[in-house]
Amino acid sequence: SQSFVISASVTTGCGSNTDAVNITLVAPAVLDDSVHICAEETVVLNPGAGPTASITWFPGNENTATLDVSTPGFYSVTKVEDGCESTTSTIVTQSEGVGVLDIEPCDADLPASISVAIANGDSYSWSGGSAPSSATNTFDASGDYAVTATDAFGCVSSDSFSVAVIDVPNA
Repeated sequence: SQSFVISASVTTGCGSNTDAVNITLVAPAVLDDSVHICAEETVVLNPGAGPTASITWFPGNENTATLDVSTPGFYSVTKVEDGCESTTSTIVTQSEGVGVLDIEPCDADLPASISVAIANGDSYSWSGGSAPSSATNTFDASGDYAVTATDAFGCVSSDSFSVAVIDVPNA
């Protein structure tokens, strides 16, 4: 908030008088309309509150000057400062990260297909397999592999996994 002292003087045929008034301008709570975060990322929401402000966040009814957010959703904040109340909100969206479980295909079921397609996926890079730049890749050998995906927001996520091919037993 900013404070200003304004003086006014009035002179009439009956005399003159001077008075001063203190005016405090309080900025409203401000958040971006929307915020996008990458998988596993946290953003700090800061509505711009002074040291005497009272803050209430929704959801959660937290009373902190800022809020750490790591999940997508709708967030709003009410700020009361120097007797002035304002409310604002934002929508937090979050990119999807890649995730691959270890697999144990039978030798007779090879090649094994794995898909890591993510929402808004732009590019994929595998450390092996038959389609190293596609969202879906096939593997025909045991080993440790990794995949990295980049989405339209520029978010990059990676995961590693193992393929353990199981031989068909002989009877």
